Amino acid sequence: MVKPWLLRFHRWLTLVFAVPLAVIILTGLILSVEPAAQIGAAPPGTLSADRMVDLLARHDPEG
Repeated sequence: MVKPWLLRFHRWLTLVFAVPLAVIILTGLILSVEPAAQIGAAPPGTLSADRMVDLLARHDPEG
């Protein structure tokens, strides 16, 4: 009589602890891909401050 209850309790307890573990794994995967994404970005110094101001003024005149 106790064994079915313990099995059910174990199943729900496992699900409760699996959710935070899954979140940690998913965020770790995202952070592990971040360096590769930064390498594919524009190299530093390709966009000057003056060019940025010009682009902002052209695309968002109201500021």
